[in-house]
Amino acid sequence: MRALAVTSPKRSAHLPEVPTMRESGVPIDVTVWYGLCAPAGTPQPILAKLNSDLGKVLNASDTQRRLAEHGVDTSPTTSAQFAAFIKSETDTWARVVRDAKVPRQ
Repeated sequence: MRALAVTSPKRSAHLPEVPTMRESGVPIDVTVWYGLCAPAGTPQPILAKLNSDLGKVLNASDTQRRLAEHGVDTSPTTSAQFAAFIKSETDTWARVVRDAKVPRQ
């Protein structure tokens, strides 16, 4: 079996020779992502500490090694970047559902 493309916006560190779908001429990005959310109204200093501590854990060499064993690429972000990403994902998939005329259940 030979990988033809990855669906992430950039090449995978685990398969650097495999192009992205966009590089292959198909304008699509589909990724699996995980994030940590806090309840609305959580004080900003607590959010900043959570974000900082999570970034340290995700960037630790043992964490990187363990995640890499499972093919996981990490990309820690700021709270604002993550909020913008969630909005973008929501907008993208709402458009996909609307364009596909998926009926409401």
